[in-house]
Amino acid sequence: MLYISKGSSVKLDDNSLADWDTVANNIVLAGPVSGNFIKAKYDYDGNYVYFYFEQQTTKADGNIYDLYIDADNDMSTGLLTGEIPNGAYEVLLEGTIFDGWLDPYYFSGDDQANFGGYGGAGISDFYTLGSYQESGGILKFEFGIKRSKVKGFSTSKGMKIGVQVAANDWSAIVGYSPDQGSDAFYLDMNE
Repeated sequence: MLYISKGSSVKLDDNSLADWDTVANNIVLAGPVSGNFIKAKYDYDGNYVYFYFEQQTTKADGNIYDLYIDADNDMSTGLLTGEIPNGAYEVLLEGTIFDGWLDPYYFSGDDQANFGGYGGAGISDFYTLGSYQESGGILKFEFGIKRSKVKGFSTSKGMKIGVQVAANDWSAIVGYSPDQGSDAFYLDMNE
């Protein structure tokens, strides 16, 4: 039997976000408690999981992103949170995404209510920032996570993703995708 990896139209090195126009599935639109989020889109291929965010913010705002990812879809292996339910997040990626700051953390331990269960993963060169555009207080940008670098990404047939965005000093949560209190988005990767 021959397996062929799904391809993606998303290119991180083309200085454009136009390729995201062809991504018609895996879209999360903002709801009443999304804060500064307008839209998130996801795609993947054999090498990357791709992320596209559209928000009412600017790069200069320095938003800090917490990307909670349940790559093994096992409710007994990661952080459980009421902020983004229906996922047990064994992977946390945290940083501004811009300026080379996105730190990976893996969850360990038995106390799934303890955010302190995350420890530094010690991996490098695991993400690539693509293009970004700013206009009228709207920031649009893309990035990719290398599947071979992050635990569970290379073998995952689907992952639950929840994003929480904080102000640049962690003084307030300014965005959610999906909405705060909504179930994590499931990216089906069986194709």
